[in-house]
Amino acid sequence: MNNEDEDIERLLQEAGMRETPPSAFAEHAFAEIQRDWQTMLRRRRHGRSFAAISAIAAALAMVVWFSYFAPHATTFTVDLVQGDDVVLNNRPTPAGTLDLSNPGRISTVTAARFQAGDDVDVRLKGHTEVDWLAADAMLLRSGEVYVDTHGRARFTVFTPRGVVRDIGTRYMVAYGGSTFEVRVREGVAEIETDTGRYTTTGDGAEAGVARIATDGSVRVSRESGDTRKWDWI
Repeated sequence: MNNEDEDIERLLQEAGMRETPPSAFAEHAFAEIQRDWQTMLRRRRHGRSFAAISAIAAALAMVVWFSYFAPHATTFTVDLVQGDDVVLNNRPTPAGTLDLSNPGRISTVTAARFQAGDDVDVRLKGHTEVDWLAADAMLLRSGEVYVDTHGRARFTVFTPRGVVRDIGTRYMVAYGGSTFEVRVREGVAEIETDTGRYTTTGDGAEAGVARIATDGSVRVSRESGDTRKWDWI
């Protein structure tokens, strides 16, 4: 085992001992972290500090721990309310109740709407891919997701570059390539990256916008709550 593999094993061990998952899950988890770890090591050579890299790696380990080791039921359900071009684990799926194992990989061709957990409204823009980790959490691989918790529940969106948590919020997360943006239409959202934790707020008429750079820094601004960015919802 090389040094990179040893570092990955150490990160998983720090997440805590849990019941051993199926070997396929463990292999998938290891491959996902290894890929992103190698990317981070390349960035380190261009000046990123080890502390910053370790912070991101810890976030990746948390995603994997949540996906495979957290004490959630092995299956959970979400309702596909609207969407004609939804693919679940490489198979087209019709509207209705979806039985998911964590993670359940979902991709969309056109926009789709889901109900999850305590009446949480989750909408995926077309050409979005997510791993649904639990009724109240997902990993956004690429695309855009809109979440409305109606102030009654919590929902967490993980990305490879940071974590977005709502605090009674209607918010949208866009991720892909160099883009990582969080828009809050109403309420408060917390964004955690390797440089710290940030919040942005919206009041309906005016939305808070957080743009997260590739180095983890966050720039917060304001814009109208009815810009065309929300048109697909």
